Amino acid sequence: MKKVFLVIVAMALATSIVRAEIKEVKEKYEETRDVGSGKKEIWKGEKVKTIEFTNEKGKKVNEIKISKPLKKGNITKSIEYLTSPNKDFVIITNRESKGLTKEEYRKTGYYYKNTNKIIYYDKKGKDIFILNNVEYEPVAISKDGKAIVCVIDVIQPDDLPDNPVSPEISKNPPKDKVFVLSRDGKVILEKEERYLYVINYEDRNNLRQEIMISSNGTWLFYRTLEGYKLINISNGKEIIIPSENIKGNSEIMDDGTLLIKEYQGQDNSGKRKFIKKKYYPDKNIFEEIGVEYND
Repeated sequence: MKKVFLVIVAMALATSIVRAEIKEVKEKYEETRDVGSGKKEIWKGEKVKTIEFTNEKGKKVNEIKISKPLKKGNITKSIEYLTSPNKDFVIITNRESKGLTKEEYRKTGYYYKNTNKIIYYDKKGKDIFILNNVEYEPVAISKDGKAIVCVIDVIQPDDLPDNPVSPEISKNPPKDKVFVLSRDGKVILEKEERYLYVINYEDRNNLRQEIMISSNGTWLFYRTLEGYKLINISNGKEIIIPSENIKGNSEIMDDGTLLIKEYQGQDNSGKRKFIKKKYYPDKNIFEEIGVEYND
């Protein structure tokens, strides 16, 4: 009887345990948007209005408001957020973007200039580090929270043909940059690229980020004009992977292998079929590991 009582008490305690966590508090919105040719449409949906931090007792200990871009003159301000895959960490970015004049763009190749304040929090709402007046913006956090990937994504001169730059800038335009920050906010890796793909827009129904980091913060993976690059953050080892080798959504594993899901179309029931493969970049070998169906 005593053992039964102890088991019941243990089960009650287990069900009452509350983990500290990061919550995305959403609200419904409805707004009118210009869709071109003088036409307007009403868009409805949900958006995150605040990030809340709760402690082990379920009590809110911190709250941060998220705001959409607000423009005043040539200055646009916003408050944005990015969480780690397990939502144990979150970065809040207070962004101020200054639009430059045509003459400034002609001389520098920069269409705008960003100044960001970045605050990195754990799930208890405690700030781990604060960075002021940085140009780069966060795009990925490793699951263990030990590495943060940031970028400077420049609008290339050839993207704006109606606003030419000077001959000097045309020959040597500003380059995109990738940074990896440590848990204490220090830059531990920096790469410069002629062109960096941040989001893949080839399939409008399946937008995917082209910059990833492994769960343990060891491997960085991103796409450039040369192809995909896989970089060991610890030793700087770099492998270039032909773009045609990556034909679907991919995930980088802790050992540097890639898990790829290639879309194969729909089956007779209308479900989407994906072939799952492991890719070993250092050997350029694929291994088919299964099939997945999604509605």
